[in-house]
Order: sequence, then C-alpha cells, then structure tokens
Amino acid sequence: MNRVVASVDAPEPALSLLVRILTGDLDASSRDAASLFRTRFQQLTGPLMAKSVEDTLFFRHNLELALNEVGADPTPRAFSLSRFHQEMRIRLARQPDALLGTSTHDTKRGEDARARLYTLTEAPEQWGENLARWRQMNQTQVRFLNDGTAPNAADTWMIYQALAGVWPATLSPDDSEGLKSLEARFLGFIEKALREAKQRTDWIDSNEGYESVVLNYVRHLLSPENTLFLHDFSSSLQPFIRAGLMNSLSQTVIKLTAPGVPDIYQGSEALNFSLVDPDNRLEPDFATLRQNLSSADAKLFADEQQWRNGRVKQYVTATLLRVRQHYLSLFQYGDWLPLKVSGEREDNLIVYARVKDGEALIVAVPRLVFATPTNETLWANTSVVIPEELSGKRYRDQFTGERRALRETLDLTSETGSLLVLLTCE
Repeated sequence: MNRVVASVDAPEPALSLLVRILTGDLDASSRDAASLFRTRFQQLTGPLMAKSVEDTLFFRHNLELALNEVGADPTPRAFSLSRFHQEMRIRLARQPDALLGTSTHDTKRGEDARARLYTLTEAPEQWGENLARWRQMNQTQVRFLNDGTAPNAADTWMIYQALAGVWPATLSPDDSEGLKSLEARFLGFIEKALREAKQRTDWIDSNEGYESVVLNYVRHLLSPENTLFLHDFSSSLQPFIRAGLMNSLSQTVIKLTAPGVPDIYQGSEALNFSLVDPDNRLEPDFATLRQNLSSADAKLFADEQQWRNGRVKQYVTATLLRVRQHYLSLFQYGDWLPLKVSGEREDNLIVYARVKDGEALIVAVPRLVFATPTNETLWANTSVVIPEELSGKRYRDQFTGERRALRETLDLTSETGSLLVLLTCE
C-alpha cells in the first residue's frame, strides 16, 4: 500500500482516508460503511484489472507476447532455477490443492503457442534478422495514411510474432487449404488485437482505413501466391518449432508433477496453438483425440511427426495422469526436493523429486534447448546427484517401463529420450 501511495499523484488527505478505509483503521461507528465500501471496491478491481491490463495493455505491450497472459506480468524479469524451486515449495506449503492451469477458455493464446514464443528470447538476434527480412519481403503492402503508417512498427512486430506462435507445427507452406484455414482464424485475431489496443482503432470508433490496410497486409502474408515469404517463414521458424515442442513437453510434465491439481482444457492434452477467444473456444476433434490415445505408446518419442501432431504430448499427459491416480498422497503431500545437476548440460535441465513415506518420483526435463534441440546431444556428459534418501532404491521409467537401480549419481549421457520420470518400485 505504501508503494502505491508513493506512486500516485493525488491529494494526501484523500489517499490517507482511502488507506484507512481499506485497512479497517477506523472507529467503530464507521466500520459498517467501510465494510460495504471495501466490498464494492473489490467488486470493481477485478473488472478494472481485466479491461485495463488484460484487454488493453496486453494488446499494446508487444515486446514478448508469451508474457501477455492472464495472471502474468508482461514485463520481462530474471527468474532463476533456484527461484523456481523456492516457488514450488511455497506452493506446496500454501496451496497444495490449487489449480494448475496452462490453458483455459480465456487465455490469450494456447499453452503450446506460448511455449514456442518463449524460445524467441533464446535467439533474439536470429529472430530479429528474420523479422527484418520478412518486413522487406512484404514492404509493398505497407501504406501511408493521414494518421501514419499502416501497419505501424508495433503492430507489424505483433503480427509476425503472433503468426509464429499460431503456425501449426505440421503446416506446409504449399498447403493452400491449410493456409486458408489459418487465415480465417488469424484475421479475426488481428482485428480484435487492433481494437483492444485502442490506439489506431477501437470497438466504439473503428478506424476502417487502418484496419482494412492491416488486414490486407495479413491476407497477403498468408496468400498461396506469396510463395517466397511463406517458404522463408516456414523454414526459418523450424528451429523455434522444435525447441517449442520441447518446451511444451517440459511444461506438461512439470504441470502434472508439481504441487496442485492439474486442469487440462479441452484439446490441450494434445497441442494447443489457439489464439484469444473466440478461437480458443472452438470444439476440438474429440474423435481423433480418442483414436490417437488408444494406440499411444513410448515408441512415439522416436518419430518427430508424432511430436508435431500432438500425439507425444497426449501420451505424456495420459501416462502421468494414470501415475497421479495411483499415487495420490505422493502428489498431494510429497516434499519438493531440488536435485543437483553437473556436467556439460547442467544449465539445460530442471531436475527435482517428490518424496513421501518411502515413495519417490524423480523428474528431469529440458530447458533452454534452442541451441541443442536434438535428443542425441540433449543431455551429453551430464549427470544428476542422487541424495542418500533416494539412492539404493529401484525405479521404473514411467514412459519406457525400464527398471533401474540408482546409486550416488544418475548418468544422463545414455538417455535417448527427452524426458525422464522415474518412480520407485518394489
């Protein structure tokens, strides 16, 4: 409260009174009125936050779209692994039954679109070079209106970044039907993004001239005749797609093994590259999801196409949900134990254990993999230190079924997969 008061330019008596009302620092005769005021104030703050931050600022501040998410902070901040482990321990102590959600009907983009966009920060120079080239390729579609360039620099940055996030992992630049389907969804998003930002146009007083030019710019981007750009965009995006798929699986494993109750929004058991509503409320292909689930197994990991079509993520999700079902106490109350990693890739791994009453779950997932997106080199010359309370036990790999005994260290060099989830067994 002191920080807020110091940052607001308002008469001190008014602020002082507001602070006293909100904190309950009033005499008894005013408490009922103050309680009513606080209730009405709290009823206002939610909608105010939604409309001013989530539905305005998040469409203006386009530095890193992946951070523009409900409940998140769009300002980039350093967040270390030690801080991550600390936050998980706090969550276990304070909110062991809280929701673990990564996509909903109201998120700004699907969880896997965000996972891909995170990787832009791992290769900012490469992304910047790509963007400059793409802008030049499509420069003929830029127009100069009375109120400025269309699209302007900020909206252009937003368009290419949003397109990078929503581009289907299996889409070929020669697939005209696929491009047409993507265009229909993307145009709706762009119109909404421009109006929500309320800078060159808005819902109440739309700027038809600006909107028309920007939407035509987007149509040109996704036109099958724009062959040179589409092939360049698709090709340049591949490293980000591969690293993003790795991020997606890491995010999924953590969500399903961290303190809390995982919530899986419809269709998000497979890949979810949706945009803001109404796009994120489209009905998934449940029949295909059901069919894919019935034939899923660990062999999917070896086939990149199965990563791209979402079957690997679906298999990981189903497998870990079954594990949670059989080990409820471990997941609900098990201690969170960070494990030390050493070796060549020690900065590229998140490793931890959940431990309770002799049961233990060891999890190892990759991070920051843009420069090493292949399974063969992912964990080269890297090992995990196994503490005494976890060593001398037998574990079962939850994806491959392999059983192994762990001693003082777990050597990851020979691991051929990209995820490792080990559970104690008899």
